Amino acid sequence: AARVRRSKESLFGSRAGGGAPSLADAAELILEQTLRKREAAASEAARRVRAAREAEETSRAARRLAEAEKQNAGRASREAACFAKERRRRELYALNTLLAASETVAASGAGAGRP
Repeated sequence: AARVRRSKESLFGSRAGGGAPSLADAAELILEQTLRKREAAASEAARRVRAAREAEETSRAARRLAEAEKQNAGRASREAACFAKERRRRELYALNTLLAASETVAASGAGAGRP
């Protein structure tokens, strides 16, 4: 009997009268415990949702960064190809100018040396 009393006292608190708790007190205690457990579960669920959202946002940011780097690399490659093409065009123009000038000199030299 003492063990049962101590168990009830630990669950429901000791009473001045030493009697068992009323049904309303027991129900109120159970309700409070249930509400605390629900609040803790809701808080944990909200924390997990928040963590999942943060992880998803971090993942999206990493994907956006990788895509931007890929686009930048492609852009740099296209610019390098464009510069190389322009350089080749200028070199061909310079070579054609030199060729035309040498042909002009050769033609004038051949005409001047002929009788």
